[in-house]
Amino acid sequence: MKPRVSEDGTAASWQWYSRVAMVGSQRRAARNAATVSLPADVSAERWVEWTQSQLDAVNPITWLSERWNFERPLYREIMSVTPDGGRILEVGTGGGPNALWLASRGYEVTGVEYRQPLVDIARGLARTVGVRAMFEVGDAFDLAKYRGYDTVFSVGMVEHWPYDDSVRAIREQGRTASVVVVNIPTIFTRYSSPVTDERFYSRGELKRMLQDAGLNDVRVYGYGEVAGPVGRLSRSLWPDIPHRLVLQRHFGWPSASLVGVGSAAALRTGH
Repeated sequence: MKPRVSEDGTAASWQWYSRVAMVGSQRRAARNAATVSLPADVSAERWVEWTQSQLDAVNPITWLSERWNFERPLYREIMSVTPDGGRILEVGTGGGPNALWLASRGYEVTGVEYRQPLVDIARGLARTVGVRAMFEVGDAFDLAKYRGYDTVFSVGMVEHWPYDDSVRAIREQGRTASVVVVNIPTIFTRYSSPVTDERFYSRGELKRMLQDAGLNDVRVYGYGEVAGPVGRLSRSLWPDIPHRLVLQRHFGWPSASLVGVGSAAALRTGH
């Protein structure tokens, strides 16, 4: 059935979609505003325990391989904006799987993490896989010692803070490198892992966050299969994987992650 078209030629179905999107945005904003970030020590303990439990459950190589396989679209993005052998900084590196994959491809990679036990885990994994990467304790809001990188990125970090703090952290990243890549989970991740203090954003909201941080030429897309009923519905409606990938990349639905990419040239030149 064709959508009913209004007198001005605008499809009524599009008007309905716009209203639904607006309501969804308002609900996300209300939920994000009501979300309280975990205290730093509680957050630190949580992520150390989670990472260690993952490594205790399977062989470290198996854990790394699973992470690497899932994050391949992210790695391709980072490689596309970084010169061969270039310098890459990861802020909030955790146990270091992303930094190790990129280092294994010949990049000069530094991972910054504020939790010493995770830095120790990352260094141990680097020795296990025989990859050279640097891991240091650092503060995501004070990266003054890290300058001159080609690309800086973070995965699953900024969504744990209020919007203004997230903007401040991204702006700080922009002072370290020419290109900033920010990865956040979508609300669909609630089907695969518990939600604590994460805030969730749409593609447009993530784009605005990067722009508010002073980045230019911002683009946002989604990737990653999701679990639960939404994932099953997606696979039943679009069993052909390329079709799902197109939907994820260009519409962000249904994807497990969103990636925002922007130029930090203005921040680095002081404009």
